[in-house]
Amino acid sequence: MGFCGEFANGTCFVANTLIQTKDGLKAIEKIQVGDVVRSWNENTNQFENKRVTETFVHEVPQLFFLELDGEEEIHVTWNHPFRRRTTSAGNVTSTETVPPFEPRGIQRTVSTHEHTLQPRTASSLVGSPDTKEGIVLAFDEKEAPHLTPNQLAPNVSKFLTSIHYSAANTVSESEWAKVEDLKLNDEVLKSDGSWGRVTGIYYYNTEPTKVYNLEVEDNHTYIVGGKESASNAGYVVHNYSKEHEAMFSKVRSVSKDMFDVAKQLAGLEGGTGNEVYQRAVKLDGEVKATNALRDVLKTESNALVVKREAAQAGLELVNVRNSEFLKAIRDPKSDNIPGIAELRKQLKGVNPERGFSQSEMKSVSGWMSSNGLGQGLGKTNLGFGGGVSGGADSRMKGYIVSTALSIASSEEHGRLTSSLKDSNEKLAQHKIKEDNIGRQLLERSNAAKADLVKLVQERHGNDPKYAEVLVEHGLVKRDSFEPNEHKVTYDEKLKSMGDKIKPDTQKKLAEYDRKITDLRVSQNKHEAESYAQWNKDHPNESYKRTPEMEKRRNDMIAMQGNLEKERATIINREVAPFTKENELHRLEKLSDANGLSEKQKTELTNLRNEKKAHESQVAALLDRDPSAIEKNLDKLLGKPEPPKDFKAVVKEADTRKSYDKYMGLSQEQINERSQTMAKEYEARDKTEIAWKKSNTSMSAAESDLKRIDANLSKLNTKSADYETKKTSLEEQRKTAQEKVSNIARDHKEYEEQKNKAFETVNKREERESKELITKLGNQNLDKIEKDIAAKKKELAEVFLNDSKNPDKKVKELTKEITKLNTQKDELNEKMAVAIKAIDDRNKSSDIVIGTLPNDLLPDHLAKFMDPVQRKMEWVEKNLAYIKDELYAGENVEYTVSGSQAILEEGVINLGTAHSNQFVDYGATVKIISDSDKSMFGNSNGLDYNEKTGKYEYVQSGRNTCQSYSFLEQLLYIGVLFRDSGRSPIHELAKLQYNLGLTAEMSTNTAAAYTKLLEPHGMKTVTLGDGDHGVAENFANIKAALKRGEIVNAGMYIDGPVNGEHRAGYDKDFNKLKPSKGHRVDIIGFDDKRGEWIVNDSARPNQMIRYKYNDYELGHRWSMVIRKK
Repeated sequence: MGFCGEFANGTCFVANTLIQTKDGLKAIEKIQVGDVVRSWNENTNQFENKRVTETFVHEVPQLFFLELDGEEEIHVTWNHPFRRRTTSAGNVTSTETVPPFEPRGIQRTVSTHEHTLQPRTASSLVGSPDTKEGIVLAFDEKEAPHLTPNQLAPNVSKFLTSIHYSAANTVSESEWAKVEDLKLNDEVLKSDGSWGRVTGIYYYNTEPTKVYNLEVEDNHTYIVGGKESASNAGYVVHNYSKEHEAMFSKVRSVSKDMFDVAKQLAGLEGGTGNEVYQRAVKLDGEVKATNALRDVLKTESNALVVKREAAQAGLELVNVRNSEFLKAIRDPKSDNIPGIAELRKQLKGVNPERGFSQSEMKSVSGWMSSNGLGQGLGKTNLGFGGGVSGGADSRMKGYIVSTALSIASSEEHGRLTSSLKDSNEKLAQHKIKEDNIGRQLLERSNAAKADLVKLVQERHGNDPKYAEVLVEHGLVKRDSFEPNEHKVTYDEKLKSMGDKIKPDTQKKLAEYDRKITDLRVSQNKHEAESYAQWNKDHPNESYKRTPEMEKRRNDMIAMQGNLEKERATIINREVAPFTKENELHRLEKLSDANGLSEKQKTELTNLRNEKKAHESQVAALLDRDPSAIEKNLDKLLGKPEPPKDFKAVVKEADTRKSYDKYMGLSQEQINERSQTMAKEYEARDKTEIAWKKSNTSMSAAESDLKRIDANLSKLNTKSADYETKKTSLEEQRKTAQEKVSNIARDHKEYEEQKNKAFETVNKREERESKELITKLGNQNLDKIEKDIAAKKKELAEVFLNDSKNPDKKVKELTKEITKLNTQKDELNEKMAVAIKAIDDRNKSSDIVIGTLPNDLLPDHLAKFMDPVQRKMEWVEKNLAYIKDELYAGENVEYTVSGSQAILEEGVINLGTAHSNQFVDYGATVKIISDSDKSMFGNSNGLDYNEKTGKYEYVQSGRNTCQSYSFLEQLLYIGVLFRDSGRSPIHELAKLQYNLGLTAEMSTNTAAAYTKLLEPHGMKTVTLGDGDHGVAENFANIKAALKRGEIVNAGMYIDGPVNGEHRAGYDKDFNKLKPSKGHRVDIIGFDDKRGEWIVNDSARPNQMIRYKYNDYELGHRWSMVIRKK
């Protein structure tokens, strides 16, 4: 009958699988060509009746058992696509997981030893079901009685994967997913529009079993399953598993159509049926020959798939078996078994996944022999009989022995790994071969199709009776007989630009569609009448149009052309409007009322010419070349090219400065976004100001209360007026207490409002950053995909053209394709990491600033960080950064002297690290500015978290930048920090805390620095402050930099950095009044370009070039660290 799905391992279902037809449920093996089945239209999201165009039967040695909604059982091949639900971010969604012992899911443990095929008797020794350990398979309580234990071969990886699901209220989307990619609790589309749940899934080997598939017209989808007594809702599946399956379907369709055309043309007078028939026979022979070759590939691939899955399962069982043994010997219940303690030492650090080495296997065998358990591995006769019938220790020893009998060696792991690699490589080669075969055959079928059309048109021109035969079978489009001057079709334009067309415009386009259709229907009616009349009047002559009909036809073509041109122009105007349209409209209204001056008449004429030129330019870009329509549309909209370097992608996502262009927003959407953002930023700033005022009022009220309490405590009880004063103060205290309570209540409300406003702004930033990473990343992925497709096409041509040294060329192209696939995988991974980084950016983290062993050692025994080595490493890194990043593309001359880069008119000190105050703390310190991004505050200390029972070290943005800039100075001059396992910033934080400087780091920074430096014999030296002129400050800073020092300096953080948005600027980059302080390290200057070279911890991982007068950097307090 043919191939099942026409792919190496066909997409099929077993017999008795129910299919939903227009007349009810019917077994798949009973479906015939021409039957009408229910089908899902992916474009309209509607369920329709569609005709079956082909059926397939095949045999396979392996199937998947799929249980849906706890009741529907389906046996299907591994690659059949179901429609799986995803979130808007592309993640698989689920609202819950199936607990191990929920009524609709039971716990099964993978059988790893012969003795565990029966219910486990030693479970109490190494854990119980509620420990959530082991491997859990969840499926319905009903058994599968037709499957024997030998047939069941579950792939352990399907059940070891840990899945985290999104919340139920996420935005639903969907994708096609092969059965083998489905996981427990995935949701798949049902025929009533709801989502069914995967409640069980595993694969099994079987005797060669007949499986069936259908080909459905247009939609290529049908519905499997459903109960007559229930909702009758089945599950949506696709009849293809891969793109090239559709390709082979097209080839078969062309072959069939050519035979049908031959039959119809043979029945027409003067027809060319015989010639067409001969061509159809030739193409059919090529199809059969290709199918025979694909059948061989398919058989080989089936065997390779079985081999691959067996190797994968084997590798995972190695880990399961070895882990079970290690768990048993490490269990406290085995502590008293002789030799276990020594065995634990010998097996310390073993990786169960990679197997036991030869020496480790000998250790296990030696332990068994020394305990009278036979002659070691593979030689013991001990079973669950008499040898283990004693107490708990004896039972545990027996259990350990039973697990030891199944442990796997590293050699076994190596064999399985090689088998898996070999299978994957051969399967990849098979896929390339099949792709090449498919492309060759498709090219030949397209050529045969073109030759057929050419033959008919050469013999019969546009004679409608012959043309209609070609149109009916899809060999030509009707439009080819009614030419449209636009090379880009209407459907292509709608596909590319449909999302940018407003509803009102869509209604207008629909009206044009109706007019064009009416024209065609009317013309076809008159053509049919004319044709019938001609045959009546001229029975033995070929049809010729009368002059009246020819004129009518030409008029219709002209009218249709005008309508199509107007329709195309409507779309062009929608997506690329003339920017001066309003002014043009105003002048035209005045012209209609004869109210134009001579100057305005000239202006109107110019505007009309401008509009005409604009629309001609737009038409040239959007109506001529289908392959360039997306690129040209981006050009018209001013959309920039996506960054090619992923680092630039992340940078763009962080700044979001070109969000509207990259996302292709219309002007209306841009305006709406700007207005919304303005309101969000205004709400954020207002609520922060209100909160700060409330915070000040709260502090003042609490101070009054403390003052009254102090006065009460100082009263002299022996004084004559004691009672009078006491009564007065108590009244004051009562009033003050009420005031504190009232302010505290209001302050809490202000804080909630502030947090909500900040959260709104932050969520927008996160969402838009993720959208940009996804958009720009996918555009680069698309380019890689196109490159891969081009290479595959080139590979196919090698086979077609009998080129010289084909083996060498195939090897080169295969290598290039592999490289491109690696780039694609790497880019996908980078995108996932970047999006996760956005999610993690605002997560708070904990640290307990406790004492570690190295902290307690005397200096001569303690371990210290090496600042000299660190400085040398950063000299090399910074030299590379200067060349590749800081002055990329610029002609900058410099020489290197020690740890300095000597510029033409300046210097850069190279030995400092790039810090990121929002990342470098890692998962240890809660940074306030991470959550509200205010870059402002005075919190710096420990705070107890009742939920975790730990202390969190809390720093706000201002204090964090001070700590980082000061830290780099300390390390630069060689101050030693203990190396107790913390990062340098953690060590400084601990030092600040122990010296009680957490508040002074914000309120009296200079004093805090002095206290931190005194134990090291260092001091701060002021280079500039607000009392001296800027010129003097700058001169002092530059002199220090020339001496090789780095300078701790203050600045205002309001404003853009190299065009990037920064706190303090509004959405349109209009400068706000400077208000928020920030500290950085100036590491160099460049008088030729008028710039400071700065390490700024608030700008992640980079040196920054700041213009001399930007942000008042260096205008205020600046200092260096020197010896006393």
